[in-house]
Amino acid sequence: MSTRTQDGDFLDHLESLRRNLLAVAGVFVAFALAAFFVSDLVLGVVRLPAQRLGIALYFTRPQEKFLGYIRLALSSSVIVTAPVALVLLLRFVTPALTAGEKRQVMTAGALVFVLYVGGVVFALLVILPIALSFFAGFRAADGIRPLWSFAEYLRLVFSLLYAFSLVFESPIVLLLLVRCGLLRVETLRTYRRHALLLILLAAALTTPPDVVSQLLLAVPLYLLYEGTIQSDDGTSFTRKWRINARKEDGLWRVSNFTESD
Repeated sequence: MSTRTQDGDFLDHLESLRRNLLAVAGVFVAFALAAFFVSDLVLGVVRLPAQRLGIALYFTRPQEKFLGYIRLALSSSVIVTAPVALVLLLRFVTPALTAGEKRQVMTAGALVFVLYVGGVVFALLVILPIALSFFAGFRAADGIRPLWSFAEYLRLVFSLLYAFSLVFESPIVLLLLVRCGLLRVETLRTYRRHALLLILLAAALTTPPDVVSQLLLAVPLYLLYEGTIQSDDGTSFTRKWRINARKEDGLWRVSNFTESD
């Protein structure tokens, strides 16, 4: 009887997972269609950094513009669907958690969402204008005129958006590994140079093949790495020590620090 109950619970979980995956797929398709029908609005947002620099976009192949709009719709849908997928994932896992675990998971989910949005906005408003300004102004006096391809521009924009949306999640991943005991802060501190090398390699693999884009990704990623070390140092101190205090004659008196369990 117990085996049948366990089998039924397992099948229920599979069915719930299937429904959530179908919901994510449906949201992706819906957002892609919506982005395609309001592509002028989406393109206006994506093209704004180029317009501010006076950069015109061209298409050099008959099908390039049409395929560019398809890529615009699909890529925009990926950006918007990711938070929805996170919400559905939380809804899938939270029923099996205790009340305390639910609060922790929901807090972590909120941080993931904030960092994700922050990465996308940072890439669009800060990193992309810097990259475009550098590329447009590089050796401007040599007489070589730019002819920017619509498809290549979209490729640059969304590669940066994808990269930074993932990069900004690195503190959550590192802190999770530390909390689970799979990684120690001392290890992060000791292997800084190795981490820097891996960061540069990740930047080279996830950005367009130019040094500027790679550095624009590597520098914030390394700063987030250092920020993770510092933030966990603070929380580790808080967890390790507590102040013994007692109230005497209406005043709080601090005795000494003792190591907590």
